[in-house]
Amino acid sequence: MSRHLLIVEDDAALATTLMESFARRGYQVSHAGSTEEGIDLAQGQPFDLALVDLKLPGRSGLECVQALAALDPAPRIVVLTGFASIATAVEAIKLGAAHYLAKPATTSEIEAAFARDSGDPSVAVAARRTSCARRNGKRSRRRCATAISTYPRPRDGWACTDGPWRASWPRNTSAEVGGRAGGSNRRCRGLPGSVP
Repeated sequence: MSRHLLIVEDDAALATTLMESFARRGYQVSHAGSTEEGIDLAQGQPFDLALVDLKLPGRSGLECVQALAALDPAPRIVVLTGFASIATAVEAIKLGAAHYLAKPATTSEIEAAFARDSGDPSVAVAARRTSCARRNGKRSRRRCATAISTYPRPRDGWACTDGPWRASWPRNTSAEVGGRAGGSNRRCRGLPGSVP
């Protein structure tokens, strides 16, 4: 039985390479160069699988993922992108993608992504810390100030308390952080990964 694969990719050279590679593996492959073309093709005939690029001309690949996931029957969707980020990965999964891969990826990796039905708890966790570090039982002021200053301005519900360092918020005012304009000598709790 041949599996029917839709490739939504604007890079013609990559699309041709993927189409040939999947065809050699027994897939029946169709190609679309934009979100609109991909949706039109998928509405005209059912696909078992869809490989979608994120950065497409016109509408986003995320819109394509959402439209394909809404079809009945919906294809199993894998997002393949050269612009990988945590935010787009989360959104792609929420919108209906089964998996998310960063370019370059081999045909075997893409095929394995289509085959995976669940998460992998053995995936290595990055060694880089994203929260305030403790050294010798004390917070590292430099690391905490850096972590806090990389977040956007405080939002409603964040409680600011006096802290031992100065964190600069972009374009802040004294009303926004409860301190001096241009910076604050306060630490805000409620930041993802912050140490209370």
